[in-house]
Amino acid sequence: MKIYKLLLSFFFFLFSFSCSLENDGLDDESSIPNQEVKQLLNYNNIQNNDERALNQLLISDEFGETLKNQRTTIQTKEGFELVKDGLTYTYTFTDYTDEWNNNYDGELVTLYNTEASKVNRIVKYNDLTINGNTYNGEKIIEGNQKQYFSEDLTQFTIERSETVNLIFGTIDFKDNNKITNREGRWGTETFIQYNVASQSFNWTVERAGVTAGVLNDNRSYNTQIITPLLLTSECEYSYNGIPLSGSIDYSFNVADEDLLANIDFGTECSREVTVKFSSSEESYNVNF
Repeated sequence: MKIYKLLLSFFFFLFSFSCSLENDGLDDESSIPNQEVKQLLNYNNIQNNDERALNQLLISDEFGETLKNQRTTIQTKEGFELVKDGLTYTYTFTDYTDEWNNNYDGELVTLYNTEASKVNRIVKYNDLTINGNTYNGEKIIEGNQKQYFSEDLTQFTIERSETVNLIFGTIDFKDNNKITNREGRWGTETFIQYNVASQSFNWTVERAGVTAGVLNDNRSYNTQIITPLLLTSECEYSYNGIPLSGSIDYSFNVADEDLLANIDFGTECSREVTVKFSSSEESYNVNF
């Protein structure tokens, strides 16, 4: 049971950090010449940081263990209430601050398909504020998972495949900017192998998909991962969510003018990525 809990926690830790881009290199001194791309990357970073904070909270023992062992649970503490009604988990936050100093307010509802598997689920954000940014929308998550020991019991493996549909999401950022009509569909393939003797992990996460939305009601954007983003334990920066390889296409429409850009993570383990605009022969190196 201890090994299983350790693996489960590690898996959600890894999943929550996948594809998160750090803010380094994206400040006002960034070499990226286009403010639209720079702004979208920064807002992408904010979203991923909020998501990984929430995932980290939800898999921590103080919120997970009680639900795991009882069919119906109501758990409360100052600023937090968790109610389980069958397969529906309702989290209500009232100016709650977790142990990592992230702040929450509002409601999150998760509806699982079965009690035995926590892979297939619907997640609803109802005016859920994380660190001052307010989320609304719905995710439908489908997939499957296999987990097994090797014949000699020296290794434990988890293989997980998920498809996420984000439907009609919105984000109200604390700086008064807003993303509306936020939609997306992406898939994630995860492989984790745990060595029992050394208590070490080998893992890979591969992700591909598309997202779209409107920023501040006048700038539409689309992103497409054209080469899957690969994170792996072989690259130290992947532990911080920076892919070893992969590329993303960005397209904007601002005042009826289209702008296309590409970010390429290359093939080496580094924090440096290449940004290139279709309207220019130049490329720009940025550290994430």
